Amino acid sequence: MAVECTRKLIRLQGPQGEWPWFFDAEQGRVLDFYEVYSVHQYGMAPAFLECAERHDVREARDALIKGFNWVLGRNQLRKPTLLPELQLSIRSHIRKGEHHTNRRRMLRAIQNVCLPRVAGLIDPGNVGLRLECRSYELGWILWSFGCRSDLSELTHNQIFVGSASQG
Repeated sequence: MAVECTRKLIRLQGPQGEWPWFFDAEQGRVLDFYEVYSVHQYGMAPAFLECAERHDVREARDALIKGFNWVLGRNQLRKPTLLPELQLSIRSHIRKGEHHTNRRRMLRAIQNVCLPRVAGLIDPGNVGLRLECRSYELGWILWSFGCRSDLSELTHNQIFVGSASQG
């Protein structure tokens, strides 16, 4: 039962590895992808997925890798959200015009539940960046990946190697 529930949640991951903000876990559907938070990609989702890996959910490792690659630039905007040279992370991808309100996204999610409509990614031209970095966010990377030696394709990615040689 728990394994099947885990698989249902993994199927909510977007096509480029993004984890949606609003979802209906019981029905197994996305209500709205945005705002897509970097910390969910490299912190919170990997915490869940590491547990799933330990319980032999084969899809978990691929989902974890795909989510982390999202922050390395395999996302809608084709830009990394990790900036090691500045020791920062860009907080999120957000719909343009929604930086100062969450009223529209709440309404959109409620409409998607009631109508029922399928949520999806929008045109990249309508996606912006929330240029913030909260103090706890980078700690999640250490918690999720600091003790892992089996994901060198992520932990030794060129984005980190290039930054280390500059410092």
